[in-house]
Amino acid sequence: MKSAKSDIDLQHNSTNSSLVFENRSAFDKIVIIDNINNPAEFNSSQRILQEIRNFCPEVKIDFAYSLAKGGIAIHVNNKTDREVLLNKLPKESFGSGVKHPPRGNKLKAAYIKGVDTSVDLQNLSEYLLNRGIVISDIRRLTRRHTGTPTQVIKVSCCSFQISET
Repeated sequence: MKSAKSDIDLQHNSTNSSLVFENRSAFDKIVIIDNINNPAEFNSSQRILQEIRNFCPEVKIDFAYSLAKGGIAIHVNNKTDREVLLNKLPKESFGSGVKHPPRGNKLKAAYIKGVDTSVDLQNLSEYLLNRGIVISDIRRLTRRHTGTPTQVIKVSCCSFQISET
């Protein structure tokens, strides 16, 4: 497995209470844009999405947000869409920023989708531990502007040792 972050979607099957794991590299679906001339212009997700629609309307975006040091992160639906952004976004887009894939990270991450907001993270942590997944961090994602909890949980750990259940 690459040293890049893994994105593993866990889907709970209600009929037989098994987990389905799908391995995908999250780094294969991210574009970073740094050294933006006017980073304040792209501090909202709506403005970032508008800029992408202006130049690459065919690309499907999962998430787009500004980074703490003035850059932008764009999560696309698949690796092909990432290549389209890297190759088709003109130099003048995003304030002539430098477009590149993210740099490597040793932590692995799993995103558990469709988890009801009433589910306690401590219980979920114990559930995963009982299935051989040792986690270093677990947190519920929230909507950026409202802080409202979503049905997505991010689980971080140094490595995944997943067996079928």
